[in-house]
Order: sequence, then structure tokens, then C-alpha cells
Amino acid sequence: MLAGRSRTVVYSEAQEPSSPSKDYDNVDLREAVDRLDEQQRIVILLHYFEDLPVRQIASVLNISESAVKMRLSRARDTLMQNFKTPDEGKMNYGTI
Repeated sequence: MLAGRSRTVVYSEAQEPSSPSKDYDNVDLREAVDRLDEQQRIVILLHYFEDLPVRQIASVLNISESAVKMRLSRARDTLMQNFKTPDEGKMNYGTI
């Protein structure tokens, strides 16, 4: 991300799918994010959908950067468990 540039993405409009098979993935991801507890959901939305850096999220939520990182880690772990099938390995964090 370039310093000084920010963009706002409305959660409901994030990443329009390009094929019918991606429709299901997008809906599944949104539902999985919605099922996260509030603290984890907020940091996921701010970090991945609003492109805020950890430092800024910490400032907005008035918590430490390490607390933001921990919430992101736990949220990613929860999301991975929701999408993992028995024959799959670990999910790439870059795809969340």
C-alpha cells in the first residue's frame, strides 16, 4: 500500500465475483466473516476490506498492535477451519 493513499470498500460490494463458481466462494466467505466474534470480525473487516494497516487499526480500536495481530491471527485460523476439507492442506492467507 502506498503511504498517504487510502481507499474505502463497502463490505457488501467487496470483490464482485467473476464466475458462477466464485459466487459461492464469495457468499461463503461473507457468511464465515459474519460468524466471527465481534472483535475478530472488526479487525478482519478493517484490515482486509478497508485496507487499514495494523497500526491504524490499533489506534482506531484503542488497543495495542500486538492485540490486533493476535485477533487477526485467531480470525484467520477460524476462517481456515471453516474452509478446510479433510484432503486440503493449509490455506494461503493471501486468499482471505
